[in-house]
Amino acid sequence: MQCPKCSEEDVMRRMERVGWLEKKFLPIFGFYPWECSGCRKRSMMKDRGEVRKRHTHPVPPSLLPH
Repeated sequence: MQCPKCSEEDVMRRMERVGWLEKKFLPIFGFYPWECSGCRKRSMMKDRGEVRKRHTHPVPPSLLPH
């Protein structure tokens, strides 16, 4: 993803939503907060980014209740 301000590639990261507008209104239209790691410009974009999956690790048998 390209930064709209400095045009750097692959420096954008998803940010936490802040304020009423970002938490309640903009999600209706599919906007997500992003920040450029290079210039620190915060932008609202329709790209959701990669979906992160939680990795679950099996519990060792010695830790299972008897």
